[in-house]
Amino acid sequence: MKNLLLISLGLLLMLSFGCTQETETQYYVCPDGREVLTIDECVVEDETLGEEPETTTTDVGEEEPAPETPPAETAPEAAPEEVPEDVPEYYGLMPAEYMDIDAVGAAELIEMNPQIIIVDVSPAYAQGHIPGAVHYPIGDGSFDAAYPGWDPHEFYLIYCHADGPSIQAAQTLADVGFTEVYRLEGNYQAWVNAGFEIEK
Repeated sequence: MKNLLLISLGLLLMLSFGCTQETETQYYVCPDGREVLTIDECVVEDETLGEEPETTTTDVGEEEPAPETPPAETAPEAAPEEVPEDVPEYYGLMPAEYMDIDAVGAAELIEMNPQIIIVDVSPAYAQGHIPGAVHYPIGDGSFDAAYPGWDPHEFYLIYCHADGPSIQAAQTLADVGFTEVYRLEGNYQAWVNAGFEIEK
């Protein structure tokens, strides 16, 4: 009897102080944040597993080809300079120089070059001249009218009765490209003084 009372008293004390042990429920937290009772519940079958993800494309239309660039305009080729048919043979030659030569040298030059052209540019041709000389006075324009038709590669001996006209004539031929121009130094009188033959 006494033992029964003790047991009853103990139970009352336990109830009064809340000493009864309640079993706590344990939950599992899934990666997606859900709380489940068993870990197996965390596994959710993915309905799209194994299917290739759909890709969406935006229809931007066909790419338009770039406009063709027109070829660059090339400058037309310059037409070759036309040379008139009646130009002198010395056309385009570089200027040259004439050479002064004394009477003895002139005589030797004539002997070595029988085709030499001897030009008397004085107005006194009829008073005496070197044998074989042609007469083109520089003062009346005869010389300027004649020399454009001459061969610029031939030998020329120019003389007068004075220095001025012979220098002018020799320089004119050299300036247009005649390369073998000689002027008789001392002119006609030097030829006479050297004792060489003359014609009248």
